Amino acid sequence: EEMSYYSSLQVFVKHGNDWTMVNPNRSGGLANYNFNVSEDDEPSPVKLRGFMHTDRGLYRPGETVHIKGLARSTRLGKPLSVPSKKPVSLEIRGPRGNTIKTVETRLSRFGGFWTDVVMPADARLGDYTIRAELEYGTFTSRFAVEEYRPATFEVTGKTKRKRVVRRGKVEAKVAANYFYGAPVRNGDLKFTVHSRPRRSSFPQHEGFEFFDQRNYSYSYYSSYSQELITEDSATLDSDGNASMAVSVSPSDVRSDADLLVRASVTAPSNEVISKTFTIPYYRSRRYHGIKAPGYFLEVKKKQRFEVVAVNPAGKVVDGKARVTVRRRDWNCVWEDWGYRGSYQCKELKHDVLSTVVEIRGGKPASFEFTPPGGGEYWVVVEGEKDSHAAAAMELYAWGDESGSWRTDDSMTFDVISDKKEYKVGDTATLILKTDLAKATGLVTIERDGVIEKRLIELTPATKHLQVPITADHAPNVYVSVALVQGRLGEGRRGKPRMRMGLINLPVRPEGKTLDVA
Repeated sequence: EEMSYYSSLQVFVKHGNDWTMVNPNRSGGLANYNFNVSEDDEPSPVKLRGFMHTDRGLYRPGETVHIKGLARSTRLGKPLSVPSKKPVSLEIRGPRGNTIKTVETRLSRFGGFWTDVVMPADARLGDYTIRAELEYGTFTSRFAVEEYRPATFEVTGKTKRKRVVRRGKVEAKVAANYFYGAPVRNGDLKFTVHSRPRRSSFPQHEGFEFFDQRNYSYSYYSSYSQELITEDSATLDSDGNASMAVSVSPSDVRSDADLLVRASVTAPSNEVISKTFTIPYYRSRRYHGIKAPGYFLEVKKKQRFEVVAVNPAGKVVDGKARVTVRRRDWNCVWEDWGYRGSYQCKELKHDVLSTVVEIRGGKPASFEFTPPGGGEYWVVVEGEKDSHAAAAMELYAWGDESGSWRTDDSMTFDVISDKKEYKVGDTATLILKTDLAKATGLVTIERDGVIEKRLIELTPATKHLQVPITADHAPNVYVSVALVQGRLGEGRRGKPRMRMGLINLPVRPEGKTLDVA
């Protein structure tokens, strides 16, 4: 039956007198957004991938817009192909959506096209859209038409400090001068200071993680997530100079951040020119880092970890640090209440290792840990003072039947990979964070269709799988795992269950780099 966007999909299975039903669309059960996968609702079996740009983003009325484009087509399960010699129809639309001009051209044998469009001398000011229509679809680009004039002066300046640590002042000197040499006397200066969250890292200490993963939300700040700290104004002196100073403390900035200082000078002619400074802010005086043998550990196998502490400049700082290895389990019980009931879960934590290490001579300290059983572990390193930033890392151990995951009635579960990126020849190890004890699974490796597929039998001791990485998997593949468990007992709570997990594995295309000379 043909389904509408809002209809549901119901799958019925019958065995003897017993039957069950699953609705994958129930409350978004298996919706793509649960797996961070974008949706393509275009029904055509052949898709167009196109890119188009202009030589500039901004033009005056009467100027010539130089347009270039590149097109590729793809069929499900096939590599990209070049649609050479195909016709291209270009349509330029103005700020009001009306068509300004249409151009007919053709793709070259390399799948590219180029053309020039002269804007009318009386072209309306605003944003314009270029729409390229080909055999298998369309793609667009934008440019703007404005009346503008060249700058007559420039704003320069420098900051006093390279960084601000915990508490300090953001100090800067600003100078405004016309291009013919004279200063912008008595110009108006307006400056603003914003904070943009940043995750501190120290590249000189390769392999160490300087981050507290318990503060998970901080790792996903948008680069556009800026908070205003202060704003003020001043007047340039007779030499076109001015100074500014802003005090910053942990009460002003809630995390490590970049301080964005914008100084805007308005000349007597009302022309405005800006200068932006970026100053890193460190909320802590000392940062701890952890170097682990990997995200996955084997049960009963001794593992060696390293611990380091650095100052905001990245230099190793001697001192003591407390190391705690904490195991986390879940105790979940179904409770009947309301319309249907739900799982009530209690988080169980206990420390399996607690020790103090000392960093001496500018070199990392180390400690050893042997996972007593499979499951989830946290390694936490803390300093002696509140101004010392802690580091925490989530690890997983596998190899026996122990370990538990949080139980719920959702149809999805998380899949965890042992690396963030793979190269050809690697073998990816994936842990399946599901509460199902025994199930049959269908594993598919996908990208533009199914590349490989295989069946697995899930047991408490085998809640993981391995995927050999080949050259065909670059630049990425999706590994999907669909699990089905049979009836566990009488009644509604004993009915069969279905779960699905999916993960994207980035694969470095080492053999396809371009050497530019």
